[in-house]
Parts: sequence; C-alpha cells; structure tokens
Amino acid sequence: MSLLIGCLLAFPQSISAQDRAVDILAISPRAQELTGRFENLLGSDHEKDWWEGWALARDLGVSVESLLEDRWRRNSPGPMERQVLLAAIALSAGNGRGEALLNLGGERLDSPRELVMSHLVLAMGPETTGAGISVQALLGKIRPQLAEPLLAVSTCLALRQFRESGSPTRDWYSSQDPGIAAAAQFSKPTDLPTRWMRRNREHRDLVLRGFLLGGRSSASSEAQRKLAWQVINSEDSSSEMLMAAALNLSRRGVEAPLLTVFARPSFKEYLPALLDSRELRSKLLQNGLLAGQPERRLRIEHRARLALAYGIEADLVELAQSCEEWGRYELTAAAICLGIAWRLYREESAGLEALVQGLPEIPEAEWVRLARGMAPRRDVGGFADAGLERAFALAVQGRLPRQSAAQAIENALWRKGWHLGLTRRETEHALVADLVFAGSEYGGSKLLLGPNARAYRPKGIPAKDQFFHVAYEFFSFERERGPRVFPEFRIR
Repeated sequence: MSLLIGCLLAFPQSISAQDRAVDILAISPRAQELTGRFENLLGSDHEKDWWEGWALARDLGVSVESLLEDRWRRNSPGPMERQVLLAAIALSAGNGRGEALLNLGGERLDSPRELVMSHLVLAMGPETTGAGISVQALLGKIRPQLAEPLLAVSTCLALRQFRESGSPTRDWYSSQDPGIAAAAQFSKPTDLPTRWMRRNREHRDLVLRGFLLGGRSSASSEAQRKLAWQVINSEDSSSEMLMAAALNLSRRGVEAPLLTVFARPSFKEYLPALLDSRELRSKLLQNGLLAGQPERRLRIEHRARLALAYGIEADLVELAQSCEEWGRYELTAAAICLGIAWRLYREESAGLEALVQGLPEIPEAEWVRLARGMAPRRDVGGFADAGLERAFALAVQGRLPRQSAAQAIENALWRKGWHLGLTRRETEHALVADLVFAGSEYGGSKLLLGPNARAYRPKGIPAKDQFFHVAYEFFSFERERGPRVFPEFRIR
C-alpha cells in the first residue's frame, strides 16, 4: 500500500478551475439514469463496453466522479470490475487523477492488481508536479529487493509522471531484473551499469531504451548522448532503439552530424522524432529535410507530421509561392493548412493575401481564411472531426478567441494522429507495452507477438491472469489519444 500512497502523495493538493466545477450531474435527476448506465458498461465482461464507460467518464468529468466513487465504496464490485471502475474514476478526475485515487482511501487499494492498475492509470496520465520528498520518504519504507518485479516496474512508471519527485530507490537501478532496471532509468535516468552494455545480455535493449527515453523534460546527459550515437552508428540497431536514440538527440538541440545522418534515405523514417524542437525544425527546413511533399514511402501519420512541421516553420512567402505544389495531395495539404492556421492564430498575424488566394480547395483551407479575419467560403467544415467542426462554427460566428482557435486546432491534430508530440508519446508507450504487457498471454496476443517471442515477463501476476485483459484494454484506450493534448506534448 505504501508504494501507491507514495506515488499519490506526489500530486499537488491544489486543483484546477475545471475540477472545482459544481457536481451538477451527481445531484440531478439524471444521477439514477447514469448510475444504471455505468453499472451496465463498467460491470460488463466485454471490452467495448469498458471503452464506452471510460469515454463517458472522461467526457462527463468531475460531475460524475462522486457517483463513481460511491459505487466503488458501497456496492462491492468484483475484482475485475474494480479495475475497470478504478480507471473510470481516474478518467473522470481529469488532471486530478492522483487525488481521485488517494480519495478512494486506505486499505481498499491493497491487492497487487489494484496497486499495479493504479500505477498504470497514473503512468498513462499527464505529467504533474509533486512533493518529491513525500514520495522518496514513503518509498524508503519498503524493501525494494523483496518487491515483485511487476509492482516495482509499475511504481517507476508512475513516478515518471511527477516532474519534482525523487528518483526510484538505488536497489532498483542496480537490479539484475531488466524490467526493473529499464523502468527505473525511464523514470529518472542515472549512471547506467556497464553490464547492460553487453550485447549478449537478455533484454538489454529494454534497459537501453529506458535510459535513452528517461528525463524527457530536460536536456539529455552526455552519457545518454554517447549511447544515442552508438545506437545510430550501429548496423544492427532495432527500429525501437533508433527512434529512442533520435528522440534523445533531439533534446540536445542542433548538432551538425545529426542533420547529415538524418538526410540519409535509411533514416528518413525517424525524422518525425526531431520535430519536437523548434530549433531543429528550423534547421531541417534550411537543409531541405522539411518540404511540402514528404516522401510517400513513409507512414501516413509520419508524412502528415512532417507536412505539419513544414506549415508551421516555412516562410509565408515560400508557402504562398509553392501552394500549387504542396496542395496536390489532400492529406499533407490538410496538415499544412492547419499548421499555417495554428501559427497565424498564435502569432496574431494576418499572413499574406497571396497565400490565401492560392490555397487548395480543401476544408482545412477555411481555417487559414478565418485566421486572416476573412469570411470562409463555406459554413460547414467537413473536417471529419466533431471537435473541429464545433470550433469552426463558433469561429465563423466570431465567438471563438484566437488563442482558443489555436488550441482547438492543436487538439484536432492530436486526435487525427498528426501532432508533432505523438512520435515521442508513441515511442514511450511502446516501451511501457514491452515492460508490462508483452509477457502476458492477453497482451502478447494483442501486440501480435508469436508464441516463441522472447518477451520480458515480470513476476508478480500470472501471465494468464484476467488483470492483463482489463489493464491492456485501458492502456489501449489511453493510447488511442484523448480529446485534448496533454500539456507536456504541446507544440513549442
């Protein structure tokens, strides 16, 4: 229990204005109807119902948090439903996930399944500040060498979300278990034991990926940089290792060799890892690595992200002059138009009239016209995104402030899979999947791992346990991208 409380106490006690909203639904005549609906969805044996229940809890937010907590306390749901309900309560709390779980209280969160599920809920949520001394003090009360590996791994994953928390205990960094060592480095990177550099070490890549991806909110260390370049220059590095190395190097800013390496055809698929940095985007543009027509052999979402970066960074005169060229392909043209509109709203700029005149005939071009203060050519967007449609209707009526319009566009880019921060998020989630789920029967089947795959299997909960069914479905639900971008992934 102390493990979970240690993570939870890292949350700040203040809550956002949104979380102070009056609990309207919980005291309305709809409460009984909602209670029945949640009971049917969250108490179901089918994952599609869990997804619907989780989406409902997330969308209704704090107004149903107490309703869900009441079911947790009074109705004694079974073990499987408790996991499903635990996730729903956290989702309804928005950025206050930790406070919501802490409010559930005491010894009711005492089984390994509930502890790991709680840690996973925190790990998949947004970053937050935290009282690191409380975390460190509580972690110090346990004997890490006796903790089950899965519990140690999940604790480190949860700790990662607290920017001001302390580091995992030293015993976890020096653990012989590759999952614990990888999760500790992923949480807060420190000196890497030399044994993990040996090529014949089982699951070595897990630890190295954790080390390279660790400390995402700060510049990478010299040791991380050295390892990243070793990975880049190795002929047998996996795609997961190369993406982790690229993301790590992107945090160090512009290095001349970086641009040379990523100009090679074999490295073009890793270019999206460099788009988080505005400085790097500018250099990629100068070196011809960002263009209006990304290579069509790349994955669709990677082409969209590269096109978006081009729309955000390219000179407006250049964009106006090359409209005919980049407007030929609807997918990338849509991403470029939304990128242009986002920057115009953010910069409070009217842009160029010539740019507007040459826009392709696609729905997303209307956002560029609106950003310039012009009337759109249509009243209905046709964006295949309900949130962007609602924002468009408000913008047409002059009821959407410019900063709110920019935020609506960025959230839509997130939902569509085009956002510049998604490459980092997806790479981190791939590591979480390999640490927690790959060795389970349910997770391994969903990750399409063959029966002979040498997946890491942390001890603590049997591989065939139903826990992994619920936990993996929640992981997949969160991985599908929520309605709004987390603050730590916003375009800079």
